[in-house]
Amino acid sequence: MAFRRRERPLSPEELRDKIHKEYSESWLHSEAHFGIEPSGNLFSLSKQFESEICVLFLLDAGDYITERVYEYLQQLRTRYPRLPWMHSIAFGFRYIFLKNTKFFDRFKHFATYHTTPVFIDRESKLDRLYKVDGQPTAVFFNRGHDINRISLAQNFEAAMTECERILQTALRMSDRGLPLPSVQPYLTQAPVDHTRVLHTEMQSIGNWLSAEGAIVTDDPKASLTANFEGKYLRLISTLHPQARDTSKLHVTLNDKPIPQNLCGANLKPDDKGHTVVEINRNSGVYELIQSATPVQGTVRIHFISVIENPVVFYELRAAN
Repeated sequence: MAFRRRERPLSPEELRDKIHKEYSESWLHSEAHFGIEPSGNLFSLSKQFESEICVLFLLDAGDYITERVYEYLQQLRTRYPRLPWMHSIAFGFRYIFLKNTKFFDRFKHFATYHTTPVFIDRESKLDRLYKVDGQPTAVFFNRGHDINRISLAQNFEAAMTECERILQTALRMSDRGLPLPSVQPYLTQAPVDHTRVLHTEMQSIGNWLSAEGAIVTDDPKASLTANFEGKYLRLISTLHPQARDTSKLHVTLNDKPIPQNLCGANLKPDDKGHTVVEINRNSGVYELIQSATPVQGTVRIHFISVIENPVVFYELRAAN
């Protein structure tokens, strides 16, 4: 009878080295602060994470909330300088364009962009660990141990105000008399709450293939149609890995080109009068409509140039 040799358990140092090697490339703009143990638990990898308060935001890269979090972090860093706390953002790996770090350049106009550690959660393990089901969430840590969490999905402004209260409570755990500024209600006029319009909720024409929460087409007669009501509309999409070049999509509102005063940053008129969005490998999120007043109608996307450049469609996001 042959006996299988039992593997020797890893020492704490060996386990740390293994997890660090596995997760070091998952971090942007900083050293690796933590990884995920084989058991699914968080494993600290940095002295800063082990010694300070950490506010970790679990976000979806396509959410309007993500932009608001970057803005909010700038306010917090200004109000709470030189104190033992850090912040970080984790993105669940829901979109293939997250493989390309150029995608994150869309946030570089925020002052906190280069000072915000970003963790790419390639297997969405944090979502499962904290049972957030893809909902934006803030998790608070004290010296590597989670002490609180709050959902950001229902009322973002109230949640951000509560985040500041939780941060103050955490900072005063080791110094009850620590002088801190009064908590300020967080207010924003920018888009936050949104409605997801999945491909399963849209009328589709043409040939489509399903692929991990998305659909793919190389049919130039393909289109997707959805009802829209709001001030903002964004498209979450990317090129298929086999695409050779960028792909142009025509977008209409009530079967007409989008009026120029409603066109978002990524929607442009062409020389034939169409309103066009050009899908590439880097962007992932495309602003289609931006209006000062609510817009209502039928939005249709025509996938006209996808024969050699297939497109992956994830969803639309509408906001007020």
